[in-house]
Amino acid sequence: WLGYSLFSHMRIKNTENLVRTMSNYRVKWMENCALRHDRGEDVVAIGQLMRSVTFFASTTIIVIAVLAPLFRYADTAHSLFGEVAFLYISPSPVWELKTIVLEMLFIYTFFKCTWSLRQYNYALVMILATPPYDKINKDARKSIARNAEILSNASRHFSLGIRGFYFGLITLSWFLHPILFIILNILVIWIIYRREFLSKAFGIVSS
Repeated sequence: WLGYSLFSHMRIKNTENLVRTMSNYRVKWMENCALRHDRGEDVVAIGQLMRSVTFFASTTIIVIAVLAPLFRYADTAHSLFGEVAFLYISPSPVWELKTIVLEMLFIYTFFKCTWSLRQYNYALVMILATPPYDKINKDARKSIARNAEILSNASRHFSLGIRGFYFGLITLSWFLHPILFIILNILVIWIIYRREFLSKAFGIVSS
């Protein structure tokens, strides 16, 4: 997971991709916003984005609470699934380690989502604090770039939070068998890579 994150971060800087393309659209959005005296529609749009982030942040809290009882279910899992040939139920200490990893992953996801939410709040204040311009000038360019950058950063952290959900879900397979866990990791990393760099959505927004 860490390796793909580093790879993706470097590739985003050096090649065309969905993240960079959407960042360019945010610059255009902020250019249009700077020319509007009434920014009500921009406030509504950011509000919609914040609602999506809030939903995932709230869901993460529920997931963390639901996972807590997993610490004491190792013996129960052995009794229920111990006779199934293709399952590998870990002994209690390893089971607890897996549970800790899963909990930490969703805690990380919670922090990413809430940090994204705070940055959308900052972006909202910055956009409303930007004075209206009759034309795009040098000072306006600085505000436009700054506002677009905080929006893109908020989106980036939200994307990392969503990625945490992907990896968190496949970590559940680790409780059943490590080989299954490895296979699903490879599959999910390929899906994420394809969405960021090779997807039909990328082709549409970049055309």
